Amino acid sequence: MIRYLQLRILLLLILFSGFYHLHAQENNSLSLESKKIYCQEIEFRTGKISPTSPRFAPSGPIYSILFSFGKLNYDHENQWARFHQFPISGITVGFTNFGAPEIYGYEVKMVPYIEYIVGKKLSYRPTIKIGLGASYTTKYYRKNPANIALGAPINWAFELSFRQNVLTTKFGIFRLGVGYIHSSDGHTQLPNMGINGLVANISFLHLSTKSNYNPSKRLDKPKMEKDLYYFAQFNPIIGFHELGGPLGPVGGPKRQVYGTNVMAGFVLKHGFKFYIGFGYRYYEHFDYVYHHDQHPDIEKYSSGFAFASNIYIINGLEMMYGHFGFTFEGGLNLYKPFYKTYCDLYSPESPTKFILKKYLNSRIGLKAYWYNINQNPKYNFFIGAHVNANLGQADFTEISFGFLRNFYRPTSK
Repeated sequence: MIRYLQLRILLLLILFSGFYHLHAQENNSLSLESKKIYCQEIEFRTGKISPTSPRFAPSGPIYSILFSFGKLNYDHENQWARFHQFPISGITVGFTNFGAPEIYGYEVKMVPYIEYIVGKKLSYRPTIKIGLGASYTTKYYRKNPANIALGAPINWAFELSFRQNVLTTKFGIFRLGVGYIHSSDGHTQLPNMGINGLVANISFLHLSTKSNYNPSKRLDKPKMEKDLYYFAQFNPIIGFHELGGPLGPVGGPKRQVYGTNVMAGFVLKHGFKFYIGFGYRYYEHFDYVYHHDQHPDIEKYSSGFAFASNIYIINGLEMMYGHFGFTFEGGLNLYKPFYKTYCDLYSPESPTKFILKKYLNSRIGLKAYWYNINQNPKYNFFIGAHVNANLGQADFTEISFGFLRNFYRPTSK
């Protein structure tokens, strides 16, 4: 049996190895000028928790202070940077008061991010920032049962922000924005309703004085030649979770989910991956349910293995950044016999939600690749961390690794 703490530590290592590869200098390709365009940002946020259950404890305004350390990837020789229109990449470190510290505690987070510039220059333009990382909260259910949002101290942290650069000075850029924040343990420890918040922010972005870059200067975004190649990928996974609905039962054992995904697709201009495939999962929890619980559906299956299996089709896309990938997947379950039993015993649903959650799955996460995609490797390897969900409701957190074979066309190599 794989220990829960060991998997948590491995999850954190994967998340921050992803940051390291995202933010590290790419000495083989970056121009002298681009190496110097580093930036630092201080940001203040305020907002409000959006309760997902009437049982949520009341809270006051959210207050956060965050520091971001990044780099403007303005380099014409970097293929993924050109495809993504020279984004800013880096890491955000933040401290948050959720408005009721006696219940929700305080949160410290580290979130790798990508920030896209809308337009052809940084000055006076809007940007879109997206990040996925990890957080630590000082209060969770076992420390205060009034906190039904978070069952564990270590959680996933997701951020999406829309900002407007409103004033450019010789010292940097003042920015205003709005955003969405989310913290959840990915169903690894119940209860797990998650914290969702809507926030407004004000920030100041400082560009390195060693850089010759002027934010009022137009970013030269040249047209890229058609560059497309194909790949096949094999991706075993190990997941872990507790058995129950978002609110419980609390304190049950953690068991594993084992599976494998096989997919194939294409990579466009070293920055975007699209693929389809199929996958299989085996849930230890539902093998246990088959042998120990009573339900009419259980009797229809010849073994716990058959009852606890899940077969599905995968359809996904991945935004690629050198050694790093940000994955979004949706899928269609072809075989998932235990889901009705699960809903009847732990999480009753309306007929519409039951159908949607039984047949539609989703997966979001990060990958760290051994070889930089700009090097056009024939073979590549990766490790990943993902949250898997029934439609949008967390099912389990996984650690995965994978192998892929690239098939280049003569014009791509």
